[in-house]
Amino acid sequence: MEIPAYDQLTSEARARLDNVNSAIVQKFYARGYSELHLPILQPARLYLDTAGEEVRDQMYFFDDPVGTPLCMRADLTLPLCAKVLAERRSFPARLYSHGPVFRFEGVGARVPSQSLQCSLENLGSSDSIGTEIEVLTIARSAIDCGNTTEITIELGELSLLGAFVEDVLFV
Repeated sequence: MEIPAYDQLTSEARARLDNVNSAIVQKFYARGYSELHLPILQPARLYLDTAGEEVRDQMYFFDDPVGTPLCMRADLTLPLCAKVLAERRSFPARLYSHGPVFRFEGVGARVPSQSLQCSLENLGSSDSIGTEIEVLTIARSAIDCGNTTEITIELGELSLLGAFVEDVLFV
């Protein structure tokens, strides 16, 4: 299913999407996750040092009036993790963030895009497989808030597949 960029939605569609976002956030909170507010403007080095120069074509980079390189956040995971480290939070940390992210979409055309994203992070747990299953379970439950049947979940860790199928799909 192709979803238009948030900034291109009608006001009614935006309101529905905001309601879905609120329902998702409530699920995160109910499972013991705390919200972490992230600034839209981020230090450019955060993305360039982590993802490399390849991201430059997909992101909004600029300098502030004194020449500090900045960018508009393209995702929530990097700034969330950076903030957790900068604030020297204790681990494990069960956090979520949500809000707009900004990228250029398309190959060659570089069409500006704003979309909404929710990030759910369980950082520093000693049970890595259990933590991944928990996050996937919550994510699957959050997807239900959108009332859609067209979803794709990609797992990069093959050892999670069996547990995910058992715990998430057959609950």
